[in-house]
Amino acid sequence: MVLPWPVVKLPAQRSGLAENRLVKNRHREFNGPRLHIKEEHRKELQKIIRDVYCPKLLQCYHSRLQILCKAREIGLQSLVECLEEYPDKCPFSLSLSGLVCCKCPVRVYIAKNIEK
Repeated sequence: MVLPWPVVKLPAQRSGLAENRLVKNRHREFNGPRLHIKEEHRKELQKIIRDVYCPKLLQCYHSRLQILCKAREIGLQSLVECLEEYPDKCPFSLSLSGLVCCKCPVRVYIAKNIEK
């Protein structure tokens, strides 16, 4: 199976174990518009991040919201619509009656509270 992003061997994480993780666009330059993060949003994102395992290494947060997957808020509490070209390759994608949604709590928070 060919993935649209490279598999990169990373150094040991907090758990002390090294493992392969999927990294998409790891070396892409940050040339998109930066979204301004208010202090209350930054604190809330940090709370969410503590409880999330992200195989994409939280690139959305660490890039100052420049590397974001394409998503649109659709009015559901814990989901946003995924607009990526290959949504089935993402571990956070969820298909609901022909609609592909993103269930990543970080991306959902960004779409609902910061990208207004």
